[in-house]
Amino acid sequence: MVENQDVRAQAHHLLGQKTPKDNRLKDTSLTRFLRSCCYIPQRYILGVMGLLGVCNAYTMRVCLNLAITQMVNKTRDHTDGETSHNFTDVIICPNDLLPANTTVIENPYGIFKWDEKTQGLILSGFYYGYAATQVPGGYLAERFGGKWTLGIGLLSTALFTFLTPVVIRTGGATWLFILRILQGMGEGPTMPALMIMLARWVPPHERSFQGALVFGGAQIGNIFGSFMSGFLLADGRDWAYVFYFFGGFGLIWFTLWSLLCYSTPNTHPFITKRELNYLNANVTTAENKAAKDPVPWKAILRSWPVWALVCAAVVDIWGINITYMEHQVSA
Repeated sequence: MVENQDVRAQAHHLLGQKTPKDNRLKDTSLTRFLRSCCYIPQRYILGVMGLLGVCNAYTMRVCLNLAITQMVNKTRDHTDGETSHNFTDVIICPNDLLPANTTVIENPYGIFKWDEKTQGLILSGFYYGYAATQVPGGYLAERFGGKWTLGIGLLSTALFTFLTPVVIRTGGATWLFILRILQGMGEGPTMPALMIMLARWVPPHERSFQGALVFGGAQIGNIFGSFMSGFLLADGRDWAYVFYFFGGFGLIWFTLWSLLCYSTPNTHPFITKRELNYLNANVTTAENKAAKDPVPWKAILRSWPVWALVCAAVVDIWGINITYMEHQVSA
């Protein structure tokens, strides 16, 4: 072990790089016990927790899209020729004509009279904050590590989600719009932080598998968030349960993330020595302070494959999010 460290130090010296410091905590009886229980490699635990984190982020993003259909009181008048009746229903479309002697079930929790413009503004508020913290989130993850950049970001979103019913009933649409911006700011660092952590934890030949595992959480989150929101809203239940459920799920995830995951293998207190040696030998890290190769911005901007990927990503996100929000607002 000491010989391997000497060889790595000489290699860094020849390359003009600083030898990374060993930031691992000293062994204690607790870390030795935890290490003896590690039957699953820690990089795979990181992958599973990353999947759950992305799933959690997407469920908190989409839960309002369904809950808002039960929050809004859509009231209109219907005249049968002699008298005018006031109907309240969140299921029917605004332009539907009700036949005579129609029984309409009222929604006691649909107490907000927001028009479609207000609903669209509320739903879009998340993305203003989300776009604003993408680049700062990447910088913070590089500077302070992906563990706490990602963890604190999703923790803040979970707390905001859990408090959404209180905020709505206190401040109405204005406070909800501000809260959605803050939720988006909390989720902005998610992808940059995960990218950095995967680069420092996953060997090159495992990156396609681990990337599919982690970022597949987006699709799982959309499906799970829509399914559970519908289940929690069924039978006229209070829409607040949706926010309590997904906010609570986020708090549980943060607790597990804080205990099980670390920014780099060398800072993990109970990773096995075998896996640590394997990752140090096979993963190229960016923990040294030596000058790095310049980013080839000109080649990137002139690359047709890059622009093809950009266009595909824009069309995909536009189609999913705009169509989804349009459907929920018009529901």
